[in-house]
Amino acid sequence: MFSCSICDEAFVGIHQDSTFTTLCGHVFHHHCLMNWLERSETCPHCRAQVSMNTLVKLFLQVDPHARVSWDRKTDEEIETLNLECQLKSRNNALKSTKEYIDTIKSQFERQKKENIGLVANLKLLKEKLIALETEKKKFELKLLEQTTEVQSLTKNLYDLQSQNSVIIDKLKSEIANLKSEKVYLQKRCHNTENINIEQPCTSKMCIENEIPLQNQTKNLYYGHDPQLHLTAQQFLLGCVFLIVELQVEHEGNLCNDIKMSKVDIIAHGGSVDQIYSTRITHVMCITQKHHIVEQAIKDGKRCVTDFWLRDVIARKHMIPPWLAHHFPLPYSINHNLPCQDLNIYIANFSINEYYRIKSMIELVGGRVIDEVTKADIIVSMKLEGELAESSFINRVVNVQWINDIIFGEKLSLKKSGYSQYQQFDLSDPFLVNYDMVPHLMEAWKFPISFYSAQKLDDYTVSPDSSTKFKRQKTLSKTPELINLVDDDNDNDVVITYIKTVPKSKPSVLFSGFSTDDREILKMILYLLGGKLASRQFDPTHLVLNKPKVSLDFFICLPTVKYVVNANWLKDSHSNLELQDEKQYLIEHLQDKNMGLCHVPTILNQYRCHKLFRFISFFITPGITYPPIHHLEKIISSAGGILEKTRRSLESIKGTPALSYFIISCPEEHKLYDDLSHIPNVVYLPEFITCSLLEQKVLINRFKIEMTAQN
Repeated sequence: MFSCSICDEAFVGIHQDSTFTTLCGHVFHHHCLMNWLERSETCPHCRAQVSMNTLVKLFLQVDPHARVSWDRKTDEEIETLNLECQLKSRNNALKSTKEYIDTIKSQFERQKKENIGLVANLKLLKEKLIALETEKKKFELKLLEQTTEVQSLTKNLYDLQSQNSVIIDKLKSEIANLKSEKVYLQKRCHNTENINIEQPCTSKMCIENEIPLQNQTKNLYYGHDPQLHLTAQQFLLGCVFLIVELQVEHEGNLCNDIKMSKVDIIAHGGSVDQIYSTRITHVMCITQKHHIVEQAIKDGKRCVTDFWLRDVIARKHMIPPWLAHHFPLPYSINHNLPCQDLNIYIANFSINEYYRIKSMIELVGGRVIDEVTKADIIVSMKLEGELAESSFINRVVNVQWINDIIFGEKLSLKKSGYSQYQQFDLSDPFLVNYDMVPHLMEAWKFPISFYSAQKLDDYTVSPDSSTKFKRQKTLSKTPELINLVDDDNDNDVVITYIKTVPKSKPSVLFSGFSTDDREILKMILYLLGGKLASRQFDPTHLVLNKPKVSLDFFICLPTVKYVVNANWLKDSHSNLELQDEKQYLIEHLQDKNMGLCHVPTILNQYRCHKLFRFISFFITPGITYPPIHHLEKIISSAGGILEKTRRSLESIKGTPALSYFIISCPEEHKLYDDLSHIPNVVYLPEFITCSLLEQKVLINRFKIEMTAQN
């Protein structure tokens, strides 16, 4: 009798009218099958896919009391039908899968073709990018060359302008003196002796310092001591400079080549320090707001700009600042400058004066334009032509207006129409009012004197060597001012002297310095009469930037006498003579392998005996550091014997122990792999250098361990 596969009850009684079958042929009660399909959409018997739409209702006429006999053949047919249905379902699924795979393959091929095109395009783009980068580098090089050329031309132009300004100022001064003398003589001719005539100041102090006569009425300002008359090549003797801000701040508007400024200072007898100290005499800066400049003003140091340095170099004479832009600004460069929103036009000045005023305007943030109609302010030498028209007259000012702004008079921006700025008949339009910068001029009230304990014989008098001089009789151990006095008491005689060259010139090798610092130290060395070591193996002095062992130390061991720091040259330059090396000696050097090494011991023992005497060496060609030619020189200078080819195995076996070494590296093991059973033969290059530092052959260190496999 049939029964439900879910509840296992027969299809009789009340359930026989509610019987359903699935496509797979299994029969269930309707309510049993509905409950099942709520949980799963598969046949409870064979797990085939079943849905509500595929169910078939059966109408069974079953006698509950009858016995049913089943035919085995019918069961087999039903099973066959079930298998056929499953096979058909699987075939449909397989067909769908194949179609999906074909679709994926076609998409893959299409994407592959697209990728090939993209790779080709990417390759073209890379080639274009490389070409563009090459062009960019070329343009950058050209731009750098042009920028360097422009900076050089700008500096040369400014130097020429300064020289022309010197000539023009001298001519103006001579004209003013001639006019004054003319007036004086005319009044004398008319018997006006009783009238109090203010004659021009023609004292030697005013002429030498070339300060405008108007500035000499209250105070005298000095460069050097008036008793010292220096040559044009050494007019900065005794001046110690500290340079701050010039390259970081306000780049482009100043002659701010720090390297060139240092070279110029040293070339004319001055010196440059890296840190602020009491020995500083001049601070070169842009603004007074820098903390070092503020301290320098309190300490009475001379604070000037790079413009002042360029102008005094053009004059070859150190004098107090005489132009407004020679003084540092009272404004902070990082904040708003007073003229940054102003368009300014310059009129009726010579070409040199034009560029001088242009520099002053740009220093306070103004923009110099070429159209007078668009100008907010017009700086002019005189009021004439179209400038005298009513539309311009209130905007025209003299140079004193920009002078006052540079000195911190911010109200001057609103006073352009005031009478003091519209006086155009001034004898010197660039005249500086020192009363506005008394804190900066205080340092110039006292002349600079440099001291020396040397005898007068160390100085050569020029140009007239027949002039006799005498020195103060009192000589003490403390530094004393050199007082040169002419026996004839002729105040018009100019006394100049040049430091004589020392008898023995030190041969110096510099190690560990940057290019700029090396150039400055070289300049100091040349000024003191020394020389740069022509070869790396003949220096008498090794100047180190840091107390570390370097290759230069080993190279110069045969000839070096002193290993000193850079202060030896700096202090020598400040004292105008080479100082005793003892207080500048470096006693200990740090080595990464040996730790602290005592330099005097190394030098003394190196001179007493040759460490590698009677020892032969072969250096394999793969050694890169130290370079082979340097390593060969180090070995030979220590008494070692260099061989061009490696000895044979039999020859090495017959050589006495510790008399033959091979200097190599692990990468070249094929050159010595036959020596694995011979001890103490193959070593690293550090074996040479560290043995020299220890002054004994370190046979137990830096040995290349060899195995039978090597």
